[in-house]
Order: sequence, then structure tokens, then C-alpha cells
Amino acid sequence: MKYLFIALFCSISLISSAQMGGKNFIDQNYVEVTGTAQIKVTPDQIYLQIMIDEKQSQGKSIDQMEKLMIQKLKNIGVDTQKDLTIQDFDSNFRKRWLKRQKISMKKTYQLMVTSGQTAGKVYDELEKLGISNISVTGYDHSEMTKLKNDVRVKAILAAKDKATVLAEALGQKIGQALFIQEYDMGYGGRMMHKRANALYSMEADAMDAPAPMDFEKIELNGRVMVRFWLK
Repeated sequence: MKYLFIALFCSISLISSAQMGGKNFIDQNYVEVTGTAQIKVTPDQIYLQIMIDEKQSQGKSIDQMEKLMIQKLKNIGVDTQKDLTIQDFDSNFRKRWLKRQKISMKKTYQLMVTSGQTAGKVYDELEKLGISNISVTGYDHSEMTKLKNDVRVKAILAAKDKATVLAEALGQKIGQALFIQEYDMGYGGRMMHKRANALYSMEADAMDAPAPMDFEKIELNGRVMVRFWLK
């Protein structure tokens, strides 16, 4: 009988606690809104692929062309120690073995520059050396993580402003956030940056200075859904 009384007492206490406890957020009065934001920034990390082909080097060796290229890049302010790397070094040994011809050599580099102005200078200066096999492989921004967080903050503040306006129209106020959801690409709201699409302007000014390369700005899009407690 004693054990039955204890069990009954515990059961009543649990029911009482549940009845007096706080509501689940689904049972709260809330306002649900979506906030969006966009940031556009000019890329400051532009990646160029440069290939030196011995066939097009006017009798110079790959090593000679490389030295000339590095000197030109240094002259326009490029840090070749940090921003120039070798991607591939190819020698056509098979052709040499079968036909006893001079070996054909190619060397591919990746160069990172920080502006379209510098990219334009690279094209102009290397073309003077006979190096014209240059292409843009991509671009980015050095503070991408910070920019993504910035657009998230802007999106959620936009949601808060919208919820405040809606609540005040009804003579009410919003309280704390009950639920936050950040949308992914499937809903069109994930932060993303556009595929590289560089347009090299062939127009030069009266001083015949190298024309800068014009890049699309990187677009970062944020979208969040927030439920605020409605007082």
C-alpha cells in the first residue's frame, strides 16, 4: 500500500508539472517572416592560367622564357614568390623517341592577381614576350567567410524589421526568436558567387596603357525564415 501511494503521488506531480510548465513554441502566438539580403563585391583574387609553349617561343628555351616572364611580372608589381605556381610541366618524350625529333616542351603556371587592372597588365606585358596562351580560370574574394556572415546578419535583421512592422500594425510587439531556418540553394537563398566570366576590354586610352579586365561582381545572397514570439 505504501509503494502504491508513492507511485500515485509521483504520477500526480508529473501531470501537475506538465500542466503548469511553459508551452512548446508551436503552441505560442508567433509571427513568421522571411528576410533576404544581398552583397556584391569586386573580386580581389583573380586566377590566371599561363602556358609557355617552346614551339611558340621564337627559339628561346622554356627556362629562358620563364625568366623573362618572371621579370616582367615583377616589374608590374606581382609577388612571384607567393602568387605564381607551376601547375604542369609536359615533355613529349614519345614523339622524340619515335621520330627522333627535338623534344616539345610546355609549362603551365597559375598566377593570382588582386585586380582587373593588374590582370590587364599581365596580358599586355606577356603578349610582348610572345606568351599569349593566358586564360582566366576563376576568381574569389579574400574575405569570403566574413562576407557570408555579413549577408546572414543582414538577412536576419531584415526579417526582424519585417516582423516588427507586421506586429505594430496589429498593435502588438515581437518578442524573442522562437525558430530560425537558413534556406539552401534549393530555395534560391544559399549564398553563392557567380562563375568566373571575365571580359577583356581591348580599348586603351590615349597613352596606350593596358586596358583593365572587367569582372562581374561576386553576388552573395542570404535568405532566412524566422518565427518571433508575438506579444
